[in-house]
Amino acid sequence: MQSISRPSSDTPIVRQDTPRPATHSFIDLASNDYLGLARHPRVQAAAHQAIDQWGVGATGSRVVAGTVPLHHRCETKIAAFLGFPAALLFSSGYLANLAAVTALVPPGATLICDTRNHASLIDACRLTTAPRIICDVANPQELAAALHQVASAVVICDVVDSTDGSVLDIPAIYHTTHVAGALLIADFAHGLGVLGPDGRGALPALWTAGQAPTDLVITCTLSKALGSQGGVVLCSAEQRQHLVNTARPFIFDTALAPSCAAAATAAVEIVAREPTRVEALHQHMSALTNALDLPPVAAGVVAIPLGNPMRASVVHRTVLSAGVEVGCFRPPSVPWQRSGLRLGGRADLSPEQLARAVTVLRDALQQGN
Repeated sequence: MQSISRPSSDTPIVRQDTPRPATHSFIDLASNDYLGLARHPRVQAAAHQAIDQWGVGATGSRVVAGTVPLHHRCETKIAAFLGFPAALLFSSGYLANLAAVTALVPPGATLICDTRNHASLIDACRLTTAPRIICDVANPQELAAALHQVASAVVICDVVDSTDGSVLDIPAIYHTTHVAGALLIADFAHGLGVLGPDGRGALPALWTAGQAPTDLVITCTLSKALGSQGGVVLCSAEQRQHLVNTARPFIFDTALAPSCAAAATAAVEIVAREPTRVEALHQHMSALTNALDLPPVAAGVVAIPLGNPMRASVVHRTVLSAGVEVGCFRPPSVPWQRSGLRLGGRADLSPEQLARAVTVLRDALQQGN
């Protein structure tokens, strides 16, 4: 049997999927539970009620026997929250990206892909037969030049970079793609419930007469700010119907568990009714960046670059041993030189927890030097 191991130079660090305890005393700056909704009583109650009514699994594909009213209710709720005519749920954000790209790219189109796209978008593009141009979508000149090269284009990008929290200027990018007659597919995974004063980001600024544009498709995950599981594509009613009939990750995959759809619905309702949660997240992110002398961020991610994966791992272990959980990004998730710590903001941390986390991080960074 052929070995699947890679040369050690390609995998300098071995990852482990270490289980975490259900309860612990760690300060959590590692997860994506930005608004603290994964354990919110109303979100948990919605999931419990769905299990009591529908059982644990969906038991089938959405086009066979897997669709339940909870799926349609969740789709309607998320579409209304972000201002889209329609939405379609998937069992993960990864699959939502695979579906959107492979099903909605028209024949003859060229894909214009951002240089820092998430792995799910990269894989989605690889699954198509469309030619690709890789460029810095945030650079107006590069994007315009790429669009000028082709007759038909689909621009694909992440709204928020998951590794450093940088945010693309989606209104500016959309203006460029719209003028060029291109479709824009943007992943809003780390933006939903986080960006802007109400968790909608800059998307409402794109609407004309209250209607979402038809040349913009947004994908999201339900597993970050909403604290649930699953993914969703937001689009026009016509595009939704096309996805139902052609998207392989929808047709050939067991539907999202009803409990996850119910939990996500409850979470969206909380975000819509309690914008103070989003405000609290932004305040905590400002406190972290100010205390650590880092540039301000608009999203829920703060990056501390450390130059190489070995140093990042050492500092990460020091922080963890002091009771603070943070992410550690290194190849292949990021290029070698962008290795470092990734802090995920939380709206539900106390002032004492934030202060303790800052102290631990400062000490660890000084030791790491």
